[in-house]
Amino acid sequence: MEKKEIRGEITIFLSLILIILMVLIFTVIESARATAERAYIESTGNLGIYSVFGEYYIGLLEKFELFGLYAGDSDGNINVEALKTKIVEYMEYNIEPEKEIIGLLDFKMFTPVISESQISEYMLVTDYGGESFRHQVVEYMKNALGVNGVEALINRVKDSDVASEAQEQYEIEEKNNEKELVKLEEEKRIEEEKADIDDNPESSNSTEQDMGEEIVNPLDTIGKMKIMGILSLVLKEPQNVSGKEIVLSNQVSQRMLNLGSYSEIDSNTSGTINTLLFHEYVLEKFSNVMETRGNASLDYQVEYVIGGKKSDVENLKAVVTKLLLIREGCNFVYLLQDTEKTAEAEALATLLVGAFLLPPLIEVTKVAILLGWAYAESVLDVRNLLDGGKVALFKSVDNWQLSLANIPELLNNLKDTKSSEENGLSYKDYMRVLLGTSDSEKVAYRAMDMVELSVREVSNNDTFKLDNCVVAMKYSSTWKDDFRFISIFSSLSLGDDSKMIIKNTQKFSY
Repeated sequence: MEKKEIRGEITIFLSLILIILMVLIFTVIESARATAERAYIESTGNLGIYSVFGEYYIGLLEKFELFGLYAGDSDGNINVEALKTKIVEYMEYNIEPEKEIIGLLDFKMFTPVISESQISEYMLVTDYGGESFRHQVVEYMKNALGVNGVEALINRVKDSDVASEAQEQYEIEEKNNEKELVKLEEEKRIEEEKADIDDNPESSNSTEQDMGEEIVNPLDTIGKMKIMGILSLVLKEPQNVSGKEIVLSNQVSQRMLNLGSYSEIDSNTSGTINTLLFHEYVLEKFSNVMETRGNASLDYQVEYVIGGKKSDVENLKAVVTKLLLIREGCNFVYLLQDTEKTAEAEALATLLVGAFLLPPLIEVTKVAILLGWAYAESVLDVRNLLDGGKVALFKSVDNWQLSLANIPELLNNLKDTKSSEENGLSYKDYMRVLLGTSDSEKVAYRAMDMVELSVREVSNNDTFKLDNCVVAMKYSSTWKDDFRFISIFSSLSLGDDSKMIIKNTQKFSY
């Protein structure tokens, strides 16, 4: 039987072709697998960081509509590393959720293992002057009020500006008047000595004799009022004022705060509208002397935001003093425009000092009387506000309460005064004016003081601190996995050099 010789050139050639094709195919598959694994890891990372930030502090949200991830330990110290550990746990679980289930196939397309992770940057709610706090407040108020509510707030800006101008004019006029009055009183004393008035009582009392009675100077009553306790003047029951107080050095606005490592901020809460929205939030969420809510470290929280004092009494005094200044300014502006009342003040000034023939003294005394008259009227205004009434920012003949002749008897009749104007501003409206004239950064920090104290009470957690609340984070992780298909063609193990390395970064902010 004849033997045939079979040559193998074509078989070897086809084998080489097949190997090249398989390498190409497996490389494409590995590349596709690497791309899919990157997406898988990114999805897993998002699940991890979203899961952790889903554990926001519930007391902060329920009471103040604010989000914050609490990173404090049992002693009240910040522990950001604990958050990193949680993120890793969530990611590892999402990478292999079925690891505890028996009977599944061992083959898995993706088997990445996390090798490194770090929280590269994080922001606390108190960072950058409480920027995140203000941002969340503004966004909440925009949604709560809507377009119409925001427009209504804009219309109130004018009140704060006008009140500030009137108050400034009053303070300048009062200061200048006091200086001028002291100077002219000295000149009057010299004139008295020259004229030897003390030796001629008939000439000094001629005006009084013509009138038939002694002239009562209303400025004497004003002087007595100004040295009295301010709360006893404006409150019907000053003994019922809250006696609560806090330790200022423990508050957000006073203590040394933890600082995050975030290098940039995306929001900007400056601007008139945002400021107005923040002030409205303060009025909505915090109590005041007219709306106490009990079970709080301070009853007069809005007054604290404005005054910044340690006790309810001191904060109420600070606010009442500011209210009086606003009302004095507005009332003084009105008196200057009312020719009848100005003439009345000039006539009284002439009777009081005209005998000394010093025209400048008459003018200065007239202004002093108008200033005192504005003050006395303002005391009644603030009493009405604290009694639930309303007072117009600028008055008219119809709603002016106090006559010049009645000032000397004012202290005896304070309890009988009552006037509420239908279209005036309430105590809460005047709080808006005061907030509008306050320093924005101080208002924000003091608001955070009240938020922190209130959350402690609600959650029964005395160690809660706002500067332990994370509101934004950048998280970086490094993953390693084997080259599943390419490694088929390699019999060598190159250690980590033969592994696929994937770096991933997540960002999150409330």
